[in-house]
Amino acid sequence: MLRLILFLLFLGTFVRAEEIPMASGTSPNGKLCLVMVGSSESEQHPGQLELRKTGSNPAIGSLDVDSYALFPSVAAPDQTACFWAPDSKHFALMVRDSKRTWSVGIYEANGSMRKLPIPNLTEFALKTLGQNSTFRWSREMPLRWSDATHIQIKLSGDYGTAPDVKEYSGEISISIMDGKITLKEPFKTEKEEG
Repeated sequence: MLRLILFLLFLGTFVRAEEIPMASGTSPNGKLCLVMVGSSESEQHPGQLELRKTGSNPAIGSLDVDSYALFPSVAAPDQTACFWAPDSKHFALMVRDSKRTWSVGIYEANGSMRKLPIPNLTEFALKTLGQNSTFRWSREMPLRWSDATHIQIKLSGDYGTAPDVKEYSGEISISIMDGKITLKEPFKTEKEEG
């Protein structure tokens, strides 16, 4: 019986989910942190993002993140980014959704983890530019919180058809209270190189 218990404990060390503390994942007040929990390199179930009390293991809230973000091979700062609001009640999370897209979600972290409804930011950029879709890539990147309810985000990507593809880049501010978007830096476009 003892051998069976020891064998199961030994086996458990190999099937345990990999936990990766998220870069910049600790809240400004130091009470909360984000941890990426990946089950394996399998695309069937990449894993979860867990909100925890700092120094505690049970999750306060979790969210399935079906993206590149949780695979250990790409769980790097340029693939995921967390920006906490100054009051530690919300955070913006940038994840790499696919090979060529990164998107931002805004979450409430007040005893649980709830995604707040915001407009599609890439669609906003394309509509502002009079375009319908991207050509190859798009990136939504949180920059900074202006205050506890407004965050600035850089939007970039490309549009058009080959050989006349253009890249765009600009900055917006979004209110997490009502989803209102304000253009902070007008979109600039330039012909994409090669």
